[in-house]
Amino acid sequence: MKFLFSGFILFSLSLIISSCKPYQVADYSANKFSMKADYPIDSAMWKFLIPFRDSLNKTMQVVIGKSDSELTKQQPEGTLGNFVADALLLQSRKELNAEIDFSIVNNGGIRIPSLPTGEITMGKIFELMPFDNAIALMEVNGKIVRQLINKAAAKGGWPVAGMQYMIYKGTAEQIYINGKKLDTLATYHFVCSDYIANGGDDCAFLNFEKKMMSPILFRNLLISYILSLTAEGKTIYEKLEHRVVNE
Repeated sequence: MKFLFSGFILFSLSLIISSCKPYQVADYSANKFSMKADYPIDSAMWKFLIPFRDSLNKTMQVVIGKSDSELTKQQPEGTLGNFVADALLLQSRKELNAEIDFSIVNNGGIRIPSLPTGEITMGKIFELMPFDNAIALMEVNGKIVRQLINKAAAKGGWPVAGMQYMIYKGTAEQIYINGKKLDTLATYHFVCSDYIANGGDDCAFLNFEKKMMSPILFRNLLISYILSLTAEGKTIYEKLEHRVVNE
């Protein structure tokens, strides 16, 4: 009886398959359109977008703080990098309510060469960090920290806060965290972008390390940090502190 039933199933399937027509893949082709300065404007669409444009421009022009001097992006250390790393470390300690040893920022994540002296607008921080990267809290041992800082050294130096290191022939030496020499057997907690925590910028070795992904966007953290300074009557002040030096 089993044989007859299985034979019937196979026979039925063969009829279904034989009756099916071969699947035809549609042929699609792409057309290239060149946009020119004198290309006609869709007036109805433009009218629809104007309120959104004006609202966005208004938001981006809001002044959220002031800087005492121009902050510049440089390697191995720059005042702009120090500012971003400081903001990441100090504001993360507040918002994550966690013990954090240091912060690190990949140099490529800072997207403008400088922040001007004087008023800092919301739009300027969006230029500084246009991507919707969140912050990540990592827990690693000292060996992984050394590997991370070696990667930063090989790339010319990445901004840090709560840490100092020296670059010698592309390798990190004399690594200190909060004034104490790196202990490869100790456990450390640091904050970075989720891009780095998930292996970006050649940091694949962090993929399997313990981490807590936060919903807080890195950019919003910077804005909160600046607003907190402003609320306290303070301005942004950064200087070179020999956090990262080339030997």
